[in-house]
Amino acid sequence: QTCALPISPEDMSSGAIVEGIASDLPRANLRGFEFPNTFERVIDRVFPLWSATRKALEDATEARFWLTGAGPSLYALAASLDEAERIAEQARPLGHQVVVTQLEPGVLRLRDDSC
Repeated sequence: QTCALPISPEDMSSGAIVEGIASDLPRANLRGFEFPNTFERVIDRVFPLWSATRKALEDATEARFWLTGAGPSLYALAASLDEAERIAEQARPLGHQVVVTQLEPGVLRLRDDSC
């Protein structure tokens, strides 16, 4: 059984999409954001309950969840630590391990090509 499809040129990017997302994050409505992840095309074949798990988390928390890298972990972004704690408290009763982390100020920066 094949677990993943081969990566094609359409799956590659310059990183410009992610840099644009990073610059928009502070003022974004995260429910409407789509972070590009090639592995989302095949995740249900490898982890059949992934889509149902994501939907259950989103329904319970009213937050948007995305696949981390090749998975199977999911993450949500929150505008504040209080919001992140609320999301975590609403997700825990579903039986999932939940970890709340926070970016330190200045950690999320766009690349400066002049360096």
